[in-house]
Amino acid sequence: MTETCGPHTGIASDDNTEELPEALRGSFGPPVVGVDHQIVDPATGSVLPDGVEGEICVRGESVMLGFHKKERGETFDADGWYHTGDRGFFNDGMLFFTGRSSEVIKTSGANVSPREVEVALEALVGVRAAFVVGVPDNERDQVVCSMVCPERGHDLDTRELTERLRDQLSNYKIPTRIMVVPYEDAPWLASGKISKPRVVEMFEQGDHHDVRE
Repeated sequence: MTETCGPHTGIASDDNTEELPEALRGSFGPPVVGVDHQIVDPATGSVLPDGVEGEICVRGESVMLGFHKKERGETFDADGWYHTGDRGFFNDGMLFFTGRSSEVIKTSGANVSPREVEVALEALVGVRAAFVVGVPDNERDQVVCSMVCPERGHDLDTRELTERLRDQLSNYKIPTRIMVVPYEDAPWLASGKISKPRVVEMFEQGDHHDVRE
């Protein structure tokens, strides 16, 4: 993060000599020296225990002093914590990032982390990349939708993808619509990131190769 002058978790390659157990793979590593973390409930501000997802807060030697032309109290809470707007949790000292708070999908009263669904999709054979968004819906507030890009030489069947997710995700997290688009044709930004607003528009406009509900 720019606000932390670089990574606030991670491990030096020289210290990375042991293979992590399966439960800790995919983490962003332990806190770097001089930086503290806590995970809080965004609604109440209460500190959450290990394994419970919430907002990631940081403070320490490498954290910025503040934003230009803003009072410190506008950026940090009373205890000096910077609330990142990122969601995640700690497990055995390792940070797991689950997405931006602003990207959380609200569907039928439940919250869905897009990154959790993307990771599950990208673990399936034949899926090169997945991008999950919430598309407005009159009955459910939002519905979970995903654009998936196949690996070269693979044909993806959207119904089959949905069935393969059932053993990994709760039913409300499984996309109700899946769009298959070649990787090169996805709406990439100049920064190299995907334009999720454009993905939402493509679902709303029906501008897709294959969508099944």
